[in-house]
Amino acid sequence: MVAGRRCSRGSTRPRVPDPAGPGGAISGSILIGAPGRWPTPDGLRGYSHDMPETLRLRPMTDTEFALFRARAVRDYAADNVKAGEWPPERSEELAEAQTDRLLPEGMRTPGMLLLMAETNQDGPVGYAWLALAGPEAASAWIYDIAIDEEQRGKGYGRALLNGLEQAALEHGCSSIGLNVFAGNDVARRLYERAGFRLTSIHMAKPLGPEA
Repeated sequence: MVAGRRCSRGSTRPRVPDPAGPGGAISGSILIGAPGRWPTPDGLRGYSHDMPETLRLRPMTDTEFALFRARAVRDYAADNVKAGEWPPERSEELAEAQTDRLLPEGMRTPGMLLLMAETNQDGPVGYAWLALAGPEAASAWIYDIAIDEEQRGKGYGRALLNGLEQAALEHGCSSIGLNVFAGNDVARRLYERAGFRLTSIHMAKPLGPEA
């Protein structure tokens, strides 16, 4: 979910059909909701978990979610325009529609975790949007992950990934996935170092006299 935006991110929304009702993932020994049930934001009240590099994850506030949603729509629209997927004049409309479809109840959508990453020293340093695996899918999905540009190079991106992976394991997920737009080499290198492996390639060729 990249130029002047927030760091190690790679517009991670999948091209495959979204699992109907995700369910399970985050970091550390925190249980979010009872086993077999999809967690809701109410089950995240007071959630705070320490991770490597002194990074903590907590739920977004309403204000943080509003800022996140606006940024996510803008950046995802720009990513798709740059990739040649969407026409510029409709890009934000399409990004907004997809975001609303995935988050029909906003940050309170069951099966979705909207998290802030923060440290005692620097305060909020990034965020993540994680879909938890559901009854028809055993894989958690990272829709968006970002570290603030000025906080790069401190190991926070890898620590945040580690946290999301551990959460997925704790909720019974057998894998965790994401998408990266072509050209986002920084994000791709981070994911590869973290153990993510290529599973598919989406290719396109422009047609017409200007191609």
